[in-house]
Amino acid sequence: TAGSHGSPLGADEIKLVKQFFGFDPEKSFNVPDEVIKYYHEKGAKGEGKEEKWNKLFADYKAKYPELAAEYEAAFKGELPAGW
Repeated sequence: TAGSHGSPLGADEIKLVKQFFGFDPEKSFNVPDEVIKYYHEKGAKGEGKEEKWNKLFADYKAKYPELAAEYEAAFKGELPAGW
């Protein structure tokens, strides 16, 4: 019926579903430790890539300041004067 498919589960039903899937029924939100570890590792990897990019762009900016300024303006969504 529409009532059974369109209504949210009650507290008891939610606990039963959590138990069925092996989750702690008393926790309202849970992120497994292995998921947290995975994303921490991805964050650390991303930080390293960002550092590499920042150094590369700093070198580029020192060598080509006008082009770097154009890139930075475009990245910010700014249009050149008189556009």
